[in-house]
Amino acid sequence: MKLLLSILLLVTFRISALTFSPEEALLNQLQLCLKQGQASQLANLFDNNVDLLIDNEQVDFNDISNSQAEIILKSFFKRWPAQDFQVVYQGDQNGARYCTGLYKTPRGNYAVYVLMKRGGEGRFIIESLQFRKDK
Repeated sequence: MKLLLSILLLVTFRISALTFSPEEALLNQLQLCLKQGQASQLANLFDNNVDLLIDNEQVDFNDISNSQAEIILKSFFKRWPAQDFQVVYQGDQNGARYCTGLYKTPRGNYAVYVLMKRGGEGRFIIESLQFRKDK
């Protein structure tokens, strides 16, 4: 009986360790999309409208639709293909989550800033995405 209880506790612990919180799931999806330059999948993580800034491309839009943001990001990823993306820091404040990261390309790197909030269905969505060229 003790052995059965031990096995059951171990299995329960393993399963709970594999489940991600909504914000961790979003962060993992974000990281994968940026590593692979997947604009369409990235746009699926946006709110209906998003703030998008890409400083060296003179892109600075407040509150554009996620479909417009997708088109802009497709062009950006084509021009600046991803070699890697790494999350550098993440945190939360007043119910919002944020992270900073490094987007690496063959022609230079970008600091990335992401602001996420809880959407209507309780899942986290991206409200703001910024790419700033490293100097």
